[in-house]
Amino acid sequence: SMSVYFPQHPDYHQFVKDPIDFRIIQQNLAQRTYDSVEDFAADVRRVFINCSEYFRPRAKEARAGIKLSASFETMFSDMGLDSSSTRATRSKRN
Repeated sequence: SMSVYFPQHPDYHQFVKDPIDFRIIQQNLAQRTYDSVEDFAADVRRVFINCSEYFRPRAKEARAGIKLSASFETMFSDMGLDSSSTRATRSKRN
C-alpha cells in the first residue's frame, strides 16, 4: 500500500486527514481496486478536495487544482457519467 508523502510539505497531514494522490489512483486502476466508476471519481475528487484544504486559496497550486477539477468534471460529464456529487471546498488555513 502506498502512502502520500510530500517532503516539501511536512505539515501536509496536519491539514489533510484523508490523503490520496494520482499515484495511488493509478495503482488502484492497475490493480482493478475500484468497484465502480463512482468510487474512482470519488478518489479523483478527493485529490482536489485535499488540494483546496491544504493550499491557501490564492496559491498557484490551489488555482491549478480548481482548473484541473473543472476539467475532470467536464470530461466526466461529457462521457455521460454522473458528476452530481461535485463539492466546493475551502482551505482549512487562516
